[in-house]
Amino acid sequence: MKLSDLRVGARLRIGFALLLLFSLVIGGIALSRLSHLDSVVNRMSTEDWEKARIAMENQIRTREANPDIDLHLVDRCGHLVMWDAPEALTTLAATFLAE
Repeated sequence: MKLSDLRVGARLRIGFALLLLFSLVIGGIALSRLSHLDSVVNRMSTEDWEKARIAMENQIRTREANPDIDLHLVDRCGHLVMWDAPEALTTLAATFLAE
């Protein structure tokens, strides 16, 4: 049985059914990805933000208590460090984080 042997109405029904099926599959994938994105955004806005807020507050308190010390937050670490040897600190942090 060939597709050309079917009547026009049957071909239209098959075409619309396939279109609906593809739309449902794409919608399901999109819904799955959006739910994953929602969980990532929730984690960022609660857990990660709380850590960043605490680190920033600690940085402010430390700078107020010791204005002569040059302190910075280390990327991906969230700790305050003295900034007199950034290359050595980067090497040390990379070694520590790799373990």
